[in-house]
Amino acid sequence: VYDSFFGFTAQDFHEYSEPGFGFIIPYHHDDVELDAYIYDSDIEPFPDFITDAIALDHFDQVIAAVFDGERQGIYRDVELVSQFYLNDNMDRVDWVCARFNLRFSNWESTGNSISCIAISGWNFLKIRMSSETLSDQEFDNLALRVASIFARSAGL
Repeated sequence: VYDSFFGFTAQDFHEYSEPGFGFIIPYHHDDVELDAYIYDSDIEPFPDFITDAIALDHFDQVIAAVFDGERQGIYRDVELVSQFYLNDNMDRVDWVCARFNLRFSNWESTGNSISCIAISGWNFLKIRMSSETLSDQEFDNLALRVASIFARSAGL
């Protein structure tokens, strides 16, 4: 995990007290918020691959949490735009991702958000990135670069 990259600067690390929640490192760059989570979610047995059924079930929970955030008033106008895999250079799936259009309660307009999860050792690595002002293309390009950086750091 990095202190800074691509103009992102790490904020204060936070470890959750709840079992299985792990920790989060928030990053900030201009209008882009990025959170990196490392956790095991107390899943037993822990999946070997992100494409294992238990991991994909967990990914469905990650997507559901975004819609729960809408019901809780954290987000508005949530729309699931796409779900997709990001593969490594040997065509193995590294990441499972969901792309959203949504609006944080403090945003003036709808922006972009992406949540991706991977498996690193006995943990999930989840990255969530959101921006109100980047164009769809700028956001997608940055998200791919960020996922690549985190994949390398996790040894994927």
